[in-house]
Amino acid sequence: MADLGYRSIEVNVVNDTRGNLTIQGPTLGSGNTWVQGEEPTQGASLGQYQGAKWGVSTNDVNGTATAMVQLTGLGSYPVSISFTNDMNGNSNCMLQGNDMVKGTAMQVSTGEMNHSLYNVQLIPGP
Repeated sequence: MADLGYRSIEVNVVNDTRGNLTIQGPTLGSGNTWVQGEEPTQGASLGQYQGAKWGVSTNDVNGTATAMVQLTGLGSYPVSISFTNDMNGNSNCMLQGNDMVKGTAMQVSTGEMNHSLYNVQLIPGP
């Protein structure tokens, strides 16, 4: 099992769009680290009908686990996925689509306040 630190958030992303997407500009919040094996790689492909799991964690008791990943390849500007689990255990996953991609982000219960999981499905849009 991956080391999720004191607080973490993970996202399962599935590309159900009409083409391949490319990971651009993955960024971490201050003091955060990618969960081992769940790091988005700059320039890597997220192929059509493929999935990926990205996770970020912090060991700071008063810290927030947060990250953002952009995807290019379809549409006139990047699709952005931002995910956060704050110091109070409030988590959020925001999906900003574009003119060719939209999607949904659904929280999955983990039974733990400090560890959050979301399923993100990217579909043709808008």
